[in-house]
Amino acid sequence: MDDTTGQGVLQGSSSACPIYILNSNISLSACQKTAVGASFAHPISGEITTDVAVQFVDDTLQFVNALGVSNHSDNPSVSDEELLQTAAHNTQLWANYLWVSGGNLNLSKCFHYAFCPYYNYKKSTTSYSKLRSGNHQICSLPLDDARRTLGVVMAPDGSGKTQLRVSNAKAKEFYGKSLNASMSPKAKWIAITTVIKPAILYPLVNTFFKEKDIKAIDSLTSRMNCLALGLNRNFPRAILHGPTLLGGIKVPSLSQKNTKDRINYFFYNIRRTSSLSKKFDVSIIYTQIEIGTFQRFFILPYAQYRHLATISYCVHLWQELELKGLVLKPATNVAWYPSLLSSQDISIME
Repeated sequence: MDDTTGQGVLQGSSSACPIYILNSNISLSACQKTAVGASFAHPISGEITTDVAVQFVDDTLQFVNALGVSNHSDNPSVSDEELLQTAAHNTQLWANYLWVSGGNLNLSKCFHYAFCPYYNYKKSTTSYSKLRSGNHQICSLPLDDARRTLGVVMAPDGSGKTQLRVSNAKAKEFYGKSLNASMSPKAKWIAITTVIKPAILYPLVNTFFKEKDIKAIDSLTSRMNCLALGLNRNFPRAILHGPTLLGGIKVPSLSQKNTKDRINYFFYNIRRTSSLSKKFDVSIIYTQIEIGTFQRFFILPYAQYRHLATISYCVHLWQELELKGLVLKPATNVAWYPSLLSSQDISIME
């Protein structure tokens, strides 16, 4: 028998990722049971949903908030320092679990955000105040400093500008390589549809941005489509992306594909019984209350009600669907919405 049997796998090996996940999943499960997380209360039922940590291969993200600490310690008043100490305790727990399983926490790659969201009445939007971080081993970042987390470059303020810059740079790189690649058109098409587009789209599904912000990336991927199909780079986009019923080729643009992925992501999670589906439900309820009507906000004109709604995934999806001429019509038993107490009642917004 080879003396190196059982000594691990090669760095970059195709089997390294699944083997690491199988091993790390045990540590993550233990951490979720013993650490203190971030709790969210359902505004109607009062049900508590708690998130402790999520992981993307070897990239781990931990959560903690005042409600989570309060429920754990039975202390209704939680100070900033107590919150940060709990976060440090969670990190130490994770480091211990990693060590037991043969891993090690790289502190040079660790960071944390400490903030408190509040409604800014002057700007009619949600703002964030930074908590006092104190002296902690893990560095504290400004709220607008976007870093790669779970495969997506994000920041607590919700801005998608940094991720868009990264995606645009990646699209330019792929386009340059596709121009110079000595591959057949068929091979290029396979590379575009199975490797390039998914690599660009993955982080955009959960990134907030305006429709105009994705046009540069859309243009680059459309050129790649034309290149693989043997068409001129300036081939009419209306024909390239248009339906075959109207004489088009029916090649989805990146923005169309991104909208489809957002809708699928939303449907997949809202129909499940998970912490994420519960948070979607909470988000929909709060938006419905903010809008102040008895009609489901998804069927209302976004442009008319947008100033009332706090930005969220659901609100961003509502905006994007309206721009695409699409409407979501939730079933009556899917999400809560206010109902009339009597036949004479009307909403203040109507």
